[in-house]
Amino acid sequence: MAKKAGFGAQIYLVQSGAPNLIPGLRGDPVLAEEQAEQIEVTAHDSPGGRREYIGGLIDTVERTLEFYYDPDEPTHQALRSSVRQTLTFQVNHPAFTQPEQFEAVVTNAQITAELEGGLVLSVTLKPTGEQTPVTP
Repeated sequence: MAKKAGFGAQIYLVQSGAPNLIPGLRGDPVLAEEQAEQIEVTAHDSPGGRREYIGGLIDTVERTLEFYYDPDEPTHQALRSSVRQTLTFQVNHPAFTQPEQFEAVVTNAQITAELEGGLVLSVTLKPTGEQTPVTP
C-alpha cells in the first residue's frame, strides 16, 4: 500500500537509459497534473440560452522543480544547460506504488542565491505526452 506522506520523494534524470538521482530536492514537487481544454459548442438553441462546452485534448500542466544547487553535481549541470531540450524524468514518491516516468521540454533554468541560505536551481518543465508507470 502506498504511503500518503511526501517525505522521501525522489526525482531522477534519465540519461542514456539509466535513471540518475537529482540530489537536493527542495520543497514540494508537483507529481502529476493534467487539464483539458474547453471547446465551446454553444448554439442559438442551447438550453436556457446558456453556453455549452465539451472537453478537448488533455494537456499536462507546466511544473517547476527546485533543488539546492551544487555546481559540481553532474545532474544539476545537465539541467542548467538543457533549456529547449526534451529530457526524460522519473519520479519515485511514497504515494506511488511504482516509479512513474515522463518526458518534458525544459523551458526555464534559473539559479538564485537565497539571502540567508544556499543556491537554488529552479527548473521549469513542460511535460509532453503521458506520465506512465515505469515497467521493469
